[in-house]
Amino acid sequence: IENLMKGRENASIIDLKMGVSTVTCNIVNNPKRMQKRLLKDSSTTTQKLGLKVIGYVIKNAQKKAEEKFYKWPYIQANDVAEVLRKIFCYPLPPKTADERQKTAHTFDPDNELKSKVAANRKLSKDESDIRVALEGHQQ
Repeated sequence: IENLMKGRENASIIDLKMGVSTVTCNIVNNPKRMQKRLLKDSSTTTQKLGLKVIGYVIKNAQKKAEEKFYKWPYIQANDVAEVLRKIFCYPLPPKTADERQKTAHTFDPDNELKSKVAANRKLSKDESDIRVALEGHQQ
C-alpha cells in the first residue's frame, strides 16, 4: 500500500482482492496449491462476499494515519461494511449511538420529492432552450 500512497499523502486507500475465488489457471494442475487457495477462499470473505480486504490506510486532515491494516488477521465479513464506511466517509463516521444521533440527517420524503421535481423542471427548461437555439441554427 505504501507505493500506492506516493504522491497522495492525504489519501485514504484500500486494497481489495475482488472475486469469489483466488484459483487461477496456473494452479489447477497443482493439487497442493489448489487446496491451499480453496481453503483460504472458504476461510476468508472471498467466497461469502466476493471480495477480501488486503489492506488499508485511513488518514486524517493532518495527513496522519489514523488506522492501518495489512493482511493478517483477515477482516471478517461482519467488519467489512465498517471498513468501507471508514474509507469512503470523511470525516470518520460517528462511533457511538449518541454521536450518530447528533449528526443524523433527517430524511423528509416531501422535500426530497420537491427538490427532484424542481431539478427535473430546470432540466426540461434547459433542454427546451437548447432545442430552440438549435432550430434557429438549422434554418
